[in-house]
Amino acid sequence: MKTIFLKDFPFSLSQKKNKKTDKKTSNKQTMASESKIIKNNHQERNELYTKILLNNINTHNTILYYKKLLKKKKSKFYLKIKGAINRCFINETHFFVDLKAFIRILNIFQHKHEDSSSPFYFLQGMEHICGFFLNFFQNEIYTFISFDYIITELTPTYWLEDYIGVRAGCNLTVNLLKMIDYKLYKKIHIDLLKKKKNLNLKDSSTLLYFPIINSIYTSPKPLTEVYKLWDFLLVYGLHFNILLIISQLIFLRKKIFKFEDCTELFTELNGNLKKWPKINAEKLISLTIILTKKYLMNTEIFGDLSQHMVSLKIAQKWAEMEIEMEENQND
Repeated sequence: MKTIFLKDFPFSLSQKKNKKTDKKTSNKQTMASESKIIKNNHQERNELYTKILLNNINTHNTILYYKKLLKKKKSKFYLKIKGAINRCFINETHFFVDLKAFIRILNIFQHKHEDSSSPFYFLQGMEHICGFFLNFFQNEIYTFISFDYIITELTPTYWLEDYIGVRAGCNLTVNLLKMIDYKLYKKIHIDLLKKKKNLNLKDSSTLLYFPIINSIYTSPKPLTEVYKLWDFLLVYGLHFNILLIISQLIFLRKKIFKFEDCTELFTELNGNLKKWPKINAEKLISLTIILTKKYLMNTEIFGDLSQHMVSLKIAQKWAEMEIEMEENQND
């Protein structure tokens, strides 16, 4: 597959708004301009997604294979799939998909991997990624190809051995937060643990970060901003999902420090991504790039971060790592 270089990235991360815009511009003109931007962005995004996810795919053969699998009965995970998609993208105003097509794609994914004795099978969290691409492509074949490629090639450890890659991602998040913003790390994890004696640091990281890492950042709102994040993730690497979470926590810093022991943060976010604060893609991406350049370039942990989604060895290392609390750091 052809490498996508940074110069090919179609969206500016530092695009400035024109403060001298004529205030007398009519609503119709403004709406027409916005529609043109959205249309152009969609076309560029479609080219980007196609270039990365659908390159060198024999669509004709895939269609024939897809139709063959359509003749099969409901998979053993059919009810689980149906239940999962009914809880997916609830109240998201920009989510418009054919639910029957949504179910078919996940059902066929299950059949494909059952037939080939593959280690992959439907797991909670996959529905967010599948729905995300179905909403964009509005095409079952393109969605199936993209979804299957992301699960099996770009993020395999996230769906193997009891989510070993996701659990590694949770521990990486804690360690990276400690490296980047120790005071915020201490507030969230150590101060919380003082009143939650039955939790260790690994448990707390899983409770807080697992849902959003498991969905690879497709769950927050609004969906229009999430697509911008994925433009970035597909070009720079899906492992930046972890650093986007840290950037979001930093943007919530003032709010977090008002909590007495951060229990409110867990109550607000634990297992309920509908309450994850609305995101601003440009700000998150810009901060993520700054943090990467300042703290992570040429470090061992950044190398592990970049490999934890595809290397079982790296994923196992971080999933099983014991995280030590440190309360004597000055920074």
